[in-house]
Amino acid sequence: MDALSDLLAPHSETIGKIAGTITTLQFLSGIALLNDIRKKGSSDIYPIGPFLGGIVLFRLGMLITSILVWLVGSPLLNLPDIIKKKSTEGMPFPIIFAGQLVATAWTLYAVSIRNHVMVYQNLFLWVLGGIQLVMFMIYPSTPAKKPAAKSEKKKEK
Repeated sequence: MDALSDLLAPHSETIGKIAGTITTLQFLSGIALLNDIRKKGSSDIYPIGPFLGGIVLFRLGMLITSILVWLVGSPLLNLPDIIKKKSTEGMPFPIIFAGQLVATAWTLYAVSIRNHVMVYQNLFLWVLGGIQLVMFMIYPSTPAKKPAAKSEKKKEK
């Protein structure tokens, strides 16, 4: 993979421009089908899926990225409670750890193809996951024991 990346690296800017242009043209590809439908007077032979897919995936890409950032970062919304309770109880460690592995893998892939947007997106997710994993290193996943009240201590005797 490194050899291929090194081979394509001098041309990566051109390849990126071509890929961006092709992607943009792909969004416009439905126009040719719409013209054919207009000529035939019917859309019976064309499934709706490709049209919806083309429309939705232009907008869904950012939506999916936004949802992913929210999903990865949402446990950090409880950070004040975690620090107050000195416990990571309720934080989904397996999901956070798996997310960290995925972010690491995609970051490495993005670096190998020298895709800076993917690198930044995945490094951002990696940092969010890393902060959460550090919380597990600092605080236990079980709640801290509260000192017993004086009246409870007297009852025990």
